[in-house]
Amino acid sequence: GTMQMCNANSTAGVELNTAQPMAGAKSLRILFDFGNETTAWQQWTFYAIPLVGVPRDLSSYAGVRVTLRSNQARAVRFDIDSPNNSAAMKGIQAGWDLSVSTEPKLFEVRFAEAKPPSWAADPGDSLAAILQTVTGLRFQPICNGRTLAGQLPEGTRDNGWLDVDDLTFF
Repeated sequence: GTMQMCNANSTAGVELNTAQPMAGAKSLRILFDFGNETTAWQQWTFYAIPLVGVPRDLSSYAGVRVTLRSNQARAVRFDIDSPNNSAAMKGIQAGWDLSVSTEPKLFEVRFAEAKPPSWAADPGDSLAAILQTVTGLRFQPICNGRTLAGQLPEGTRDNGWLDVDDLTFF
């Protein structure tokens, strides 16, 4: 099944958005309310969607198309889940950093351009091996409003959502 996690002082959930779907009758909505931890830069959540019949070899595909929007402009990390991501337990996987806005936007990301997050050291994993053993896809909306010290201002939270729709491999 799907999996969602967040830091201890945040909350997260998921629902079908039938009130304002981006396409068709419903979109997937990832809900979150980010709160600070004692350690800086620890406001996080992710929602992982498994593929059927895992692991799947996606090396014959060029990439993924997905439509995204959020309650406010924010960065979203979109990753490929695979047991060949050696640093996945540290939040380091092959994927893409996307800029999402309040308007639906179709993103077309190419597997050949998948990289570790910009904040992480590259673990040197083989992208070919990752693509041959894909178990799912992971969405990680990034907390807005943090200070340069990596914390939300005292007494504030980042409460929001990310809508996901029309996910296809090409």
